[in-house]
Amino acid sequence: MTDFIGNLGGIQISAESTWNWPVTPAIELWCIGSTLKPTHEIIETEHLSFAPQNFTGYTPQYSLGEITSHFTFDTAIMTPILGNLAAGAADVYTIGEVSTPDNPGLSILQNTGGSAGMAYTHTGCKINQLTIDVEPNKYPKLTMAVIGGTCAVGTPATITLPAISQIAHHSDFATITYAGGTTLGCRSAQVTIERPLSGADRTFVGASTLTEPVQTGPFKIGATLNVDLSDTTDRNSEAVLELFRAGTTLGTISLGSGISLTNCRMVGDWPSLGEGIQQFPINVVATEIEIDIS
Repeated sequence: MTDFIGNLGGIQISAESTWNWPVTPAIELWCIGSTLKPTHEIIETEHLSFAPQNFTGYTPQYSLGEITSHFTFDTAIMTPILGNLAAGAADVYTIGEVSTPDNPGLSILQNTGGSAGMAYTHTGCKINQLTIDVEPNKYPKLTMAVIGGTCAVGTPATITLPAISQIAHHSDFATITYAGGTTLGCRSAQVTIERPLSGADRTFVGASTLTEPVQTGPFKIGATLNVDLSDTTDRNSEAVLELFRAGTTLGTISLGSGISLTNCRMVGDWPSLGEGIQQFPINVVATEIEIDIS
């Protein structure tokens, strides 16, 4: 008998060439945690009676959950992830216009307990939300929410973490600019990419598996920059507020040299008056995001 220890587990991924056609996951993430799981619902009978329900079966099974890892610019790790959202060119991924991604799905192995643990492979996984979190004195985090086609028993294996040198550092995002180069000092930043996908509600009579999720609307791209209220050079958030008041675009917001959001506009929140240093979030929406992992 063995107790499964999460510290021995991890996540491995690989890109599929055909949706929901499994490939052996081989690329390790620097995983922090995961809620990825198979799910389906009981089909209940309908009758006028106090008799117990006669459960006749389950709805088609599918996978659902979030995986959090450290963010990296390593091409081996990020290519299948970003390639699930868009087509890349020279390791640059531009996400905004709906286009055919480089891969139709991901095979993801979630391993709990290492080589003697419990493992399940989720195939046909599509990313419906990608979030990048940057905070001072912490390694940036990447969270991806996925919906997948099927889940099967996998082969437990020893997880070998990527080299720590591959993980991005918060100093990689030390320079955050807007309007083509004006520096803005941030206490923290979060970038979010949402891709609306059809899900378990899109089923067909007699189907035993999930129908391939398809994109049902445009990407929703945004960011939250937490700042101090200031007119100090390199931290002039007051200037951002004036652009918002005047109904003017913030132009391109760049986080370091690897992430750029274009045609950004602020959407609330105006800072409140209170004691101490005034802090507030600059929430923006953008039409496009470019992530350069070259």
